[in-house]
Amino acid sequence: RMQLSQIVAIMPSFTAVFRGPGHVVEQANQAFYDVVQHGPEILGVAFFDACPELADQEFPELLDTVYRTGKEFEGKGRRALVRGVGGVLAEIFVDFAYLPLREADGQTSGIFVHGVDRTAEIRATHALALRERELQSVTDSTPDGLARFTREFRLDFVNPATERMIGRPAAELI
Repeated sequence: RMQLSQIVAIMPSFTAVFRGPGHVVEQANQAFYDVVQHGPEILGVAFFDACPELADQEFPELLDTVYRTGKEFEGKGRRALVRGVGGVLAEIFVDFAYLPLREADGQTSGIFVHGVDRTAEIRATHALALRERELQSVTDSTPDGLARFTREFRLDFVNPATERMIGRPAAELI
C-alpha cells in the first residue's frame, strides 16, 4: 500500500500536507515549493509563518474553515501574491483543493493541499482578451469601411463605418 508521503512526492501537481490547526507543513513536493517560492526549509513550520506573504490573503480563512468543519474546498483560477525574485510579490493564479485528513475517530487532523498553477494560461487568456478589445476599438473607430468574408463569400464581419455606408445594420448584412 502506498504511503501518503509517496503520493505527495510523485504528484505532478503541487501537493502538500498541513497538520493541526496551525497548518504546519508536514510534507510537500517540488511543485509546491515552486509555487510558494520556498523550499524544504518550510517543513515543520506553520505555513503562514513560513509564507507570511499569503497570511493576509484568503487562504488562512479557507484552511481554518476546512479544518474546523471537515468540509473540502475547491478554488478555480484563484489569485495569489507570492514572494518572487528579490522578495518582490508576484501574482499567480491557481486551481486548488483543500481536503480534510481524518483520524480513525473522524476528527480532522490535517489538510491535503492539491492544485495546479494556471498562471501562464490565465495570463495568455487575459492578453488575448486585451488584444481583441484593442482590435475592436480600432475597427469601431476607423472611418474606413471594413468587412470580412468567409471562403463561401458570405459576410461574417462589418464595422460601424460599413453599416453607415450601406445604411443597414450588421445583423442584416451578416
